[in-house]
Amino acid sequence: MRERKGPFGKVAGIAEDLVAGQRRRQARREPRVAIYDSAGHARVLADDAPGRAELLELAEEMTQPVVDE
Repeated sequence: MRERKGPFGKVAGIAEDLVAGQRRRQARREPRVAIYDSAGHARVLADDAPGRAELLELAEEMTQPVVDE
């Protein structure tokens, strides 16, 4: 990222930081599906990966009793 100069540059830099922070917070709210191979290496499934919706549903069913406590 290039250095911005002057008062408008500083304001633009602050705005970019705020937008980037909002994107990070939004990304943390969305559920992720991570699968592990036999060696223990994780892979996060893309939002449009086949079977992702079913895995999310199964994970919600499995964790619901704990959430209800």
